[in-house]
Amino acid sequence: MNPLIDAYVDEIGQHLPRKMQMDLKTEIRSLVEDTLESRSQAENRPVDDQMVVEVLKQFGSPAKMAAKYLPPRYLIGPRLFPLFWLVARIVLAVLGAVALVSLGFQLSQEATSIHQALPIVGQAILDFVTTALSALGNMVLAFAILEQLLPKKVLSEVTEEDWDPRTLQIKPAEDRIAMPGLVAGILLTLAAILVFNFYPGLLNFRYLQGGRWVSSPILSEAFFRMLPWITGLWILEIVKDAVLLRQGRYTLPIRWFEVALKAAGIGVALALLLGPSIVRPDAFSSLPEAGEILSAMLPAVVRGALFLAVLLNGIELVRTIYRLVVRRPEVLKFTDRGK
Repeated sequence: MNPLIDAYVDEIGQHLPRKMQMDLKTEIRSLVEDTLESRSQAENRPVDDQMVVEVLKQFGSPAKMAAKYLPPRYLIGPRLFPLFWLVARIVLAVLGAVALVSLGFQLSQEATSIHQALPIVGQAILDFVTTALSALGNMVLAFAILEQLLPKKVLSEVTEEDWDPRTLQIKPAEDRIAMPGLVAGILLTLAAILVFNFYPGLLNFRYLQGGRWVSSPILSEAFFRMLPWITGLWILEIVKDAVLLRQGRYTLPIRWFEVALKAAGIGVALALLLGPSIVRPDAFSSLPEAGEILSAMLPAVVRGALFLAVLLNGIELVRTIYRLVVRRPEVLKFTDRGK
């Protein structure tokens, strides 16, 4: 045995998983020795150190050689990258829109000259970059975790050789998706998450008093205590819509997931309806004339809207479950008979 070959094979083994080392080291050693034997016969000269060096250079460094026997390693692999890129663009667009709205409000209240506006604009740009980097970092972390946890078959791509036209399915009208509507829904939901969680001041009531803008909060502490639950439902809604965009159609698991989300949303709306008012009673008290009227009417209007939301979503939930439990099996049976 040549000590240079031994050192080369041992170094390759350092880059391989322990359970693969023995078999692959034996295979690589055999490959190197066969290559040396073939070159020796072709050049009609015995194997020497110079020939060993030439052959090992041909094979490449130990790290490069080991990489040929390892599966590709991704932080975010091809399965999830299209979905990641779609969500990233949506998030950046929403962050940009929210930053522009916030900048507009701030300029209208604090800037009376170009000299006052420039620092505000510079700080807004810095805040946007910081927020965008933080959001992208969190997204990369989340998708990297999904890359490791998701089974290999989930979201896997089918090669041209494996594709079979018989796998095509005729989509019922109710299973088709409207992509513009889904994208708009994701954008609006992300905007709601950002505004309610990070820029709640945008929701305040603003009015002129003595030549100055005055801001008065509208939402009460009761609402913000429920905000984590509401935000959780919004995030799950975005995940569901992103999966729909990726798959291109509704499936039975997505339908049932949607039912669960709707039921949870009804539960949160009921909690808001039956609990303390989510509108501050003194939100408009500073207004000279209509303040008391608005302060008395707004909580009633909000409770009425919550009641209607619970009622209408409850009816829709019952109809959806009926279609899934009663009507859907009949559709599936008809489809099976048509095969």
